[in-house]
Amino acid sequence: MRSWIWAIGCLISLSLPGQKKWDGGAGTMNWRDDSNWYPDGVPLASEDVLLDNSLVEGGYRVLLPTGVLSTTVRTITILPSLAVISLELPPGNTANPGLLVTAGISLHPHALLINASGATAGSGVAVSGSLRILNGGKYIHRTTRANASIIDRLEVDATTEKGVFEFDVPSTAGYTVSLTGNHFGSLHFRASAAGGAKSYSGSGSGTLTVRGELRVDTGVQLT
Repeated sequence: MRSWIWAIGCLISLSLPGQKKWDGGAGTMNWRDDSNWYPDGVPLASEDVLLDNSLVEGGYRVLLPTGVLSTTVRTITILPSLAVISLELPPGNTANPGLLVTAGISLHPHALLINASGATAGSGVAVSGSLRILNGGKYIHRTTRANASIIDRLEVDATTEKGVFEFDVPSTAGYTVSLTGNHFGSLHFRASAAGGAKSYSGSGSGTLTVRGELRVDTGVQLT
């Protein structure tokens, strides 16, 4: 993380090793543009990524690459000041996985992570650590890819009741959700990406626990 310290009239820039912050220096939304990062260079698999407003004002979007390209980092933290900061795995990405995070994802208020993977296997986004969606943060599953391995990584506690895990899966085919025995902060089902009508289902003997809001939008059938 970069911080600024005033000392004897001088401005000194400090940064933690192994961390990359978005500064938008390339003037694009592309993750793979070296100049969009501070320090310059696309984040490495061993590095931590911070998307915040310390170097960029207001909301912005960050787009992961398309094609058969997999991105691996250690952690991702999205920490906006007020406006929405989004990280998106686009439908043109067909890698399995398109995004691998080995030690955890933290989505703070106004943070948005969209998984729109176009892969034919896997879950699109893979998390080896934890997925923590704090109050005001949101994860959107906008892909036909699997969801169980992502839901298994959810950390649900007293600060995440309003952290939203949203399903907005494209295509008119029915879609199975891993519900039995699982815990969510808030859980939303939408039909927008499917053209206004979508069927979701889940089964099993375990209890589904939603600590916050369970929302089923118009056009959704939940079984």
